Amino acid sequence: TFHGTMCRLAAVLVLGAALLGVSKGASEDALRPHKYWRVKAPGFSQWALTETRWLAEDGTSISLEGEALLSSGSYAPWCTPEVAVDGDEKSYWLEGKGETLNRWMGVAFREPRRLAGVEVQQFKHDNYRAVFAELEWSDDGEAWAIAAESELQGSYDGGPGAWERISIVQAAEKDNGGGADGTGSAAL
Repeated sequence: TFHGTMCRLAAVLVLGAALLGVSKGASEDALRPHKYWRVKAPGFSQWALTETRWLAEDGTSISLEGEALLSSGSYAPWCTPEVAVDGDEKSYWLEGKGETLNRWMGVAFREPRRLAGVEVQQFKHDNYRAVFAELEWSDDGEAWAIAAESELQGSYDGGPGAWERISIVQAAEKDNGGGADGTGSAAL
């Protein structure tokens, strides 16, 4: 039956996430400092990012000078993760032109850091956009946990690039039934 097929598919997805070293529901741990952070488009996509901003606890953009940028791959020398933090909306990070599974771009900080979230500008073409993203953390660069997730604008309307935020504080608020300050409102 359809229901049985969907249940088996859900079990396969959960098992697959466990085998890939990704755990979910780690909001309290996500509020702690971690060395590795990445933003990922789960599933198959052709996702490309024009710009990213990694956000400090106060919501300001973190300088990435001297930090190591990481990614699931780069199509060519002109589309490495470094160009997704260069302030130039004409350059972009791209893993490859064909669809691949779980594209991601991230940072290995020299020292563990707390983040409030990440903001992304997706490439200005429908084929290279994702409709959903996850912000993940790791302490060893191998085992990853989801800190936050968010829907993204999947279609491009022809206007200037829009910043889309994946916020840890809002994820923790949703998981814990209130704001980070205990009042029911997020402090971002």
